[in-house]
Amino acid sequence: MTLIDGTRSTRPAGGHPFVHRWDGLVPPPAKLVVRDVLLRLLAPAVALFLVILGIGEVIVGPLGSLQSESAINRALQDTRTTTWDAVTAVWSHIGNTEIV
Repeated sequence: MTLIDGTRSTRPAGGHPFVHRWDGLVPPPAKLVVRDVLLRLLAPAVALFLVILGIGEVIVGPLGSLQSESAINRALQDTRTTTWDAVTAVWSHIGNTEIV
């Protein structure tokens, strides 16, 4: 594999070249670093945000905020003991946005 400075790599053959593309002694050009940040960090983050936003819009819009789920939750809540209240409080906290 040829490095950025034009010399040949001394690392053993094999492995994915994308992983070892910055193995040379010469730092990569800023343009390539910015491209990597955009492709590896921002693009997946934006895609994930759009998926989460889309799921939220479907739940609030066409599914009508899942009213039937609320009725089931209330019915189950009426049958819980104090022990199960504590257990569900912990798991509910784990599912909060700041934890996820």
